[in-house]
Amino acid sequence: MCQLAGYIGDRPIAPLLLKALELQEPYWGAHATGLGVISSGVISIIKDRGHVKKVIKSSNISELEGTTGIAHSRYSSMAREDPRFNLGRMAHPFTSDDETIALAHNGIIRNYMDHWKELKKKHAFKSHSPVVDNITDSEIAVHMLSDLVKVGRDIGEAFKEIFPQLKGTALLSAMTTIEPDTLYVANRYQPCYVGVGDDEAMFCSSRAGLIPIEGELREIWEPPKNSLMKLTRGRVETQVLEADLEVPDLKLNKPLFKETMMSIIEAGETDFR
Repeated sequence: MCQLAGYIGDRPIAPLLLKALELQEPYWGAHATGLGVISSGVISIIKDRGHVKKVIKSSNISELEGTTGIAHSRYSSMAREDPRFNLGRMAHPFTSDDETIALAHNGIIRNYMDHWKELKKKHAFKSHSPVVDNITDSEIAVHMLSDLVKVGRDIGEAFKEIFPQLKGTALLSAMTTIEPDTLYVANRYQPCYVGVGDDEAMFCSSRAGLIPIEGELREIWEPPKNSLMKLTRGRVETQVLEADLEVPDLKLNKPLFKETMMSIIEAGETDFR
């Protein structure tokens, strides 16, 4: 699981989104940090291995400017087991070949290898590592989107078309130079919170990411799962992502959760999670 944050508006975008990541990364994240912004019709991205503060110190990520952006804190089970899967180029966001679309992802695309086998025949995969002969699963999605956009779909239509082809519980967020004041969030079944203010909108994977501006937002809510959201200035439009998908209604038994966690702690059987 990773952590995302996205924003449209006139606030200084890099400090806001990087702080949102920093507040979220203790949940799941910190293997790598990345930020992409749209400014003057161009997508600019800075990303590298490490938690937010490390990447701020080692790069110019905090100097990025724009009115639309996506930030990402990566957690990878593969990188946890093998550092060769935690290269800077494996961090999010990823761009289409022509760099008109940028995308970040939370979750797992379980059948990414099947898609990669076909897509690499006509697309360059920037996350590819020859050492492990693998990619970041998320990168297939940006190329699937770009192929559909080239034949006339907008990003929302393209998301609805590709999601039935993806196995897993992914949340994908994308922005494009074609619609520079718009963020799309396609969420099958991952945590997501949205906030709307006057002439601005923001989303985060965890509610904590909205803390820096929560007092200035008109409304904050958790959208339903299986949603396609279109964020613009001061507005969020939501529709069903996959018409045939049945979303489970899961409820957390908090007393049982507490009892189980306490028994684990008292037994000393703790790990990173």
